[in-house]
Amino acid sequence: MRRLVETTILLLAAMATGYLGSLLGQNNHPVQAQIPLPAVQEVVRANRFELVDTKGRLRGSFASGNDGSITLCLNDSAGKSSVALGVTAENIPLVALTDMAGKTRMTLGVRAGGGPGMWLVDAAGKIRSAIAVEDNGAPSLALYDTAGTVRGLLAVGTDGSPALKMHDAAGRIRGQFAIATDGIPGIATEGMPGISLYDSAGKLRGVFAVISDNEGAALGMYDKGGDNVRLLWERER
Repeated sequence: MRRLVETTILLLAAMATGYLGSLLGQNNHPVQAQIPLPAVQEVVRANRFELVDTKGRLRGSFASGNDGSITLCLNDSAGKSSVALGVTAENIPLVALTDMAGKTRMTLGVRAGGGPGMWLVDAAGKIRSAIAVEDNGAPSLALYDTAGTVRGLLAVGTDGSPALKMHDAAGRIRGQFAIATDGIPGIATEGMPGISLYDSAGKLRGVFAVISDNEGAALGMYDKGGDNVRLLWERER
């Protein structure tokens, strides 16, 4: 009887121990060894870095060229460059935007002389419009034809005089609407607005302008040399 009681106590103790062990196992996770984090590199040196997406496609790169240029490129989902930021071998900073066909359509940059500019390009790679500040500080907006020739120009000179100029297919000025700081020979004083017409040689041949603040307007014609003027019409105020 005594042995039966001892055996029963041992069984109950074993059962209790197993039950408590299961409870402890549910509430406590085994201790895992901590994986040491890699050391942080203060400097990483390389010629090229590449960024890929979850499918392994190249989406960006940062590289230096053999000519000394550096470029940061961002690609679309097809792997074609969409944005490029870089510094050329001549130390000119540029930003280029491309279309879906991978052709550069707009460029922003600062020229060697310090003048900034923006150039818009058509699908054939021809510049069609440009906004710039010249190295001397004069701003301008130029419009080009399909041959790359300037056909229209809106600019402000270094003296502050604005002008709208129209050019022929050869790039020669043929018409101008301007406020001439130096005046118009034989007709208008300085600072007066006028419309000027030029021949194919670039010589001034006709002008319609305001003569002065105290006078009216005048219409004049010039000889082939663009020097001698003959007033065809003049009206006082």
